[in-house]
Amino acid sequence: MCQFNCTIELYILMVQFTDQIWRMGAELGASKRKKAAGFPEEAIVAWEARDCVDFAVALARETGWLLHVDWCAPASGSTPPKISEAEMVPLRVYVGDDRDRIFDPRGTRSIVEFSTSIIGKLARDRRPPNVQSYGVSTRTYDEAKLANMPLRFPFNEQLVSDAAAAIRGNQAFLGAIPQRAEPRLPAKIAADFSWGNCVIYAQAMEDITGLEATALCADQIHPNWSAANIGADGYVHSLIVRPDGMGEDSWGRQPIAYIAARFGVTAWHFERPLHLKIVDRLKRNSPVLWQERYDLAASFIRKFDDPR
Repeated sequence: MCQFNCTIELYILMVQFTDQIWRMGAELGASKRKKAAGFPEEAIVAWEARDCVDFAVALARETGWLLHVDWCAPASGSTPPKISEAEMVPLRVYVGDDRDRIFDPRGTRSIVEFSTSIIGKLARDRRPPNVQSYGVSTRTYDEAKLANMPLRFPFNEQLVSDAAAAIRGNQAFLGAIPQRAEPRLPAKIAADFSWGNCVIYAQAMEDITGLEATALCADQIHPNWSAANIGADGYVHSLIVRPDGMGEDSWGRQPIAYIAARFGVTAWHFERPLHLKIVDRLKRNSPVLWQERYDLAASFIRKFDDPR
């Protein structure tokens, strides 16, 4: 479920990697490479030598989608501790959409495919020798914050410019990346108010636009999706349901089914009383944080959204 926490940390591959997984990853990677993204192999190798940071920054600027970094993190038990980037090893920089699609020099693929075929091997190769149990921490950034992260290579403006020219020259690759929905908030802000603080954003939208906010509750989830982030009452997400039947949240106006699929939900119902109950609880339990984030949400809604 959406949590009252603006730190976005999606922990994936939370188990020790085995030789079997590496073989599967190698086989899948070979298969995916046959579906070439259309970039020259020498260019891909050069981007990968710098963890794809220049390519990712160029692509994020071109498409407006979200910058991600995967980090190798020591694990304790089943869940890695929440530690700073300085305590982790950077693996790769890439761009992803508002669901599970990754855009990389080697092509577009799901986060599961990307993690298995690319990130797994990098984590195995780069994990500190004294760390036996480890996982991968995926964190998201805007460009300004990325510039201050302890990456192996900072992005280089000339190399970013070169990558941008290559991306614009590859219309097959660029054309396969979906356009972001309107209104287009900065991607990091959209992410923070989607995967955290969605209740606040939806309530701010209601207060500003007059459109009613409600809770999206799961009746059924995809079999490959974990139910760990679904509340006991089925709560998944808060959003606006527009008069034309479209949904709207911080990622813009989209079909309800598309928004639901972002959380692995295949069947759902709406519960406005539940949304209001969560609003009331957050206001009472964390009034300062509520007001701070509400004001931030309202400022972006007024700047980017058309209330009609």
